[in-house]
Amino acid sequence: ANGQVVFSKQGDKYAYYDEKRDLDIFNFDRCNGNFYSRVHIDINDSALGGGAAFSPSGRFLYISSTYYVYQFDMDAPNIEASKTTVAVWDSFYSPQQPLATVYYLSQLAPDNKIYINCLNGTLDLHVINYPDSAGAACGFCQHCIHLPAFNGFTIPNHPNYFLGPLVGSVCDTLHNGIDDVTNTNNSFNLFPNPANRLVYVTQKANVVIRTVEVFNALGQKMNVKYSTIKNNEYIEVNVQSLLPGVYFMNIVTDKEKVVRKFIRE
Repeated sequence: ANGQVVFSKQGDKYAYYDEKRDLDIFNFDRCNGNFYSRVHIDINDSALGGGAAFSPSGRFLYISSTYYVYQFDMDAPNIEASKTTVAVWDSFYSPQQPLATVYYLSQLAPDNKIYINCLNGTLDLHVINYPDSAGAACGFCQHCIHLPAFNGFTIPNHPNYFLGPLVGSVCDTLHNGIDDVTNTNNSFNLFPNPANRLVYVTQKANVVIRTVEVFNALGQKMNVKYSTIKNNEYIEVNVQSLLPGVYFMNIVTDKEKVVRKFIRE
């Protein structure tokens, strides 16, 4: 249907809304991937479609439902009873009839404001200036963002690139255990380079190499074998099967990932 699904900025809450099935809210366990504690709320208005967005803190959920925008308090003992109407469509058209600026999809932006587009092609967006404030204090402003061109039926939907790992979790929750290293030029040495049959990898730091992979210039992974020699002092990589050309070796340790270029003669 004409609805929207959204996670909270913290990744621990999930909401689903459309005009046919109304609103479902879940808690989400980022460790095991389970949804739980479902709350279903009947909206029961005259919506033709709608959207959903959480406030930056995750405290409030906003539902943009064609002619109304509702706010729900996620910390309330009874979420359904916390429903507050923060906006009613003011019959504005952009730029003229029949292009009504009724509410549709919502999106929390990097500036911590929520922007709402329209269920028509219009020249305006709505904005919630203070979405972490309760009721009218949220600062809902109708058609306050004037656009240089028409927008209709869609709104930017970027993943939350800044979610980061869940502190204290026993699960990885996005973190792969390999931190970015700004200066790794001297961490590893490949020789001989160019190579004909064998390439040896040495490291100056006392680290454990987890994997070694070789890719060609097109990014295709090559089938090569490697082994450790002299009590892990060297990694020996057999490149005899490779065609002459330029290759890249990915060296992954417990602390970093390093890419080295070498030439197969």
